[in-house]
Amino acid sequence: MNFEFMTIDTPLPPCMPFPRALTGFPVSSTAKVMYCRMLDAMLSKGQEDENGILFVCFP
Repeated sequence: MNFEFMTIDTPLPPCMPFPRALTGFPVSSTAKVMYCRMLDAMLSKGQEDENGILFVCFP
């Protein structure tokens, strides 16, 4: 058999952050994915308030 292993130089696709704390929450997988999508949107293109705190605006 021929195996491919990840190395330090393996390029990874862009990914969304998944907080470890979410693994123990008693919520659905859909809710966890939606939280990750909102967190990713906030980190990548969120708006900043006057105190420098990031937030996401939804229409």
